[in-house]
Amino acid sequence: MSPTSDSDPPEDVGEISPEDLARLNQILAQGPGADASDEEIDKLIEQVRAIPGGAAMWDSLQQQLAAGEGPLLDEVNAHRSADLEKASDLPDLGLYRTPESIFHLVYTIHPQSKEIAWRRISLPLDACFYDLHYAVQDVFEQVNPSPHWFEYRVGDQVEMVIGQSGGEDDYCEFQNRPADFFDEGAKEIFYRQEGAGAGGYRIVFEKVIEPTGIKLSERSLPQFIEGQDLSSGSSIQFRIPTEKISATGAD
Repeated sequence: MSPTSDSDPPEDVGEISPEDLARLNQILAQGPGADASDEEIDKLIEQVRAIPGGAAMWDSLQQQLAAGEGPLLDEVNAHRSADLEKASDLPDLGLYRTPESIFHLVYTIHPQSKEIAWRRISLPLDACFYDLHYAVQDVFEQVNPSPHWFEYRVGDQVEMVIGQSGGEDDYCEFQNRPADFFDEGAKEIFYRQEGAGAGGYRIVFEKVIEPTGIKLSERSLPQFIEGQDLSSGSSIQFRIPTEKISATGAD
């Protein structure tokens, strides 16, 4: 934490885009706790600094934390308060469990606005819908804090909704697994976000596999298999960081 004298006003980094602020809040929410090691803290700092303008945001946030006030600190605290209020209305999150299965279900994800773009991933069989939500965000490099939900459809009719509200939703995304729908014969599920209009993603269930070519200790982690580039149409093939996908709590 940077030292700040009483005469130094907290630094203001200027206007921050909603996307960059959402990314900062997401990283901080998923970051290590108070007993974090130096290595975990360094990793958190590296993630923040990777955001456009992240270095200035991090330095400003440290200065404002030392001063106990500042516009960026106010934004972060407001987001944290909103998260806590939202979490208090959710079903029992204590039932959430980090995925552990070494067997995976393979998914192909298509943006409904542009079917030529797609991603193929695999998640552990015991991954819940909340894990799938993070996987979709990660593989399409999104940071969208808007409320989200999943729809199971028969034809054009929405038969079931899987989400976080615990009210009108038929199923809680923390306590239900896509693999259970696959076992019951479902072929696909739809991922929607507030404000996305008729867009969203069509997620096709493919098959169960036992991942190979990776360490046994990593088989319980989500894997990116392949995909079609959104912008150029070229094929891509890489593996993505998996820490976020298995994060607990509400977004």
